[in-house]
Amino acid sequence: MAPVCETSRAFRKAAAEPPVFKPSAADVVAAVESLYADEVRPHGRILLKRLGERAASQAAAAHFATVSHRNLVENVPRIDANRLRNVCERSRQLRVELEESGEYCALLAGRRETFVDASVNVDEYPEQLWLAASAFFAGPLAANLVLPGGRYACAQALLSLRLPFLAGLSLGRVCHIVQLAISKRRLLGYLNGQVVPYCRSEAVVKEFCAQMQQVAVLGPRAVPALPLATLEQARSCLWEMLSGEDGKPVSVPLPNVKRLFRSRFNLDLSETALGQSRLCELLQEPCFHDVCAVLPDRKSTRLNSSHGSNLV
Repeated sequence: MAPVCETSRAFRKAAAEPPVFKPSAADVVAAVESLYADEVRPHGRILLKRLGERAASQAAAAHFATVSHRNLVENVPRIDANRLRNVCERSRQLRVELEESGEYCALLAGRRETFVDASVNVDEYPEQLWLAASAFFAGPLAANLVLPGGRYACAQALLSLRLPFLAGLSLGRVCHIVQLAISKRRLLGYLNGQVVPYCRSEAVVKEFCAQMQQVAVLGPRAVPALPLATLEQARSCLWEMLSGEDGKPVSVPLPNVKRLFRSRFNLDLSETALGQSRLCELLQEPCFHDVCAVLPDRKSTRLNSSHGSNLV
């Protein structure tokens, strides 16, 4: 009976896995064309998503099924990323351009680029749009709204709601609006990796907890698993962390700091318990100036030593 059960389990697992889609050169060029129409720069990871979406939409249409945004996301087939890049590099209709991040873009040869840079923090949208957006995200229709964490997927989900203040805007424009709504306008924020109205976001919880100097309870962990670091412990542990094993100053990516506190010192570093809503703001307080400096890097923000020969 055991072999039969194993076979049955393997069959169910295979049936549950999404199908594999091997896009042709024509499929890839058509997907790139669609991203141009959306004013979205065709980065490799975005092109991969777009190909999957188009394949899922075509499969649904072949079965006369109604395609909703949710169904599209749930039925995206698997695509080999390396194979996709090879198809792009072999196509005469495409020009592959490498970027500093290691990402690549598949651009149409000879076509003018009219993409929206969604990372730019410049707001050129009419105030009426933001007033309408503010009313929606703070209103009852958005009370239980939860959007995908990625900017591209979040913009798609918003467009699927057919909101009047987004009517006529390209996907690229809505990606930029999502970015500004999070980074500048405080209309949206993050909660457990997803995008929600700002009033329900982690930022609001952390701001309240910082005012009360309490630990912000976020995610599945209900209470801190380890003792909380006091201000003096935070200073001494950071000094030791940034001294390195040989005593020479080192730098540490800011996202790794809390993990290192737990693994090396058996302490939880809570910025809200120490009066700040963000870790980078805590570590830029005057009481840490002689210990560390927070500096931007090409790929991330890093924590650098402020003592020894490598003073920064």
